[in-house]
Amino acid sequence: MRRSFWIAATMGVALALSSCSSPEVGSPTTVERDPGSTSTQSSDPSPTTSPTSVKPCELLTDSEASSIGADGAGQPKKTKGSTGCRWRVEKALAADSYNVDVTYYEARSLDDVVSSQTKKPMKLGSHDAIEVLGDNKSGCIVAIAVSDTTRVDVVVAGGEQTRLCAPAVDVAKLIEPRLP
Repeated sequence: MRRSFWIAATMGVALALSSCSSPEVGSPTTVERDPGSTSTQSSDPSPTTSPTSVKPCELLTDSEASSIGADGAGQPKKTKGSTGCRWRVEKALAADSYNVDVTYYEARSLDDVVSSQTKKPMKLGSHDAIEVLGDNKSGCIVAIAVSDTTRVDVVVAGGEQTRLCAPAVDVAKLIEPRLP
């Protein structure tokens, strides 16, 4: 019994010591940070300058999110080829509640919007856009061209589909001035 205790103790110490070592070679370096910088969201974000700088969660300010009835900050989401942000709008009746998704597509143009429904061309500020109902009653989409090969979609989904285009257009109008 005593021998098995010492074997287990020795193995435990060896395991602990080996997990603290690192095979990387080199000298440690420090990263300088500007102590005056913060990461809080500005109440009036400025427009982004290039399509790659589009950050969906920063396109809608907290006060704008509140003005559309959204609770709290947007929830970031990332998939291959896109980044997005989701806000939830709760109404008195659950059937009237909906999600607002703002998604930036790195390699998809307005021509790439998928829907068998009629696409309604529109102009939002200086950007070309389309409004279209999603297939299978999946909500309303307002797709905004950022460049010839990139776009931002505002998708409002949940509740009665025919009532979802008005809030989708409202959100699109709020975020459009911040797009490159």
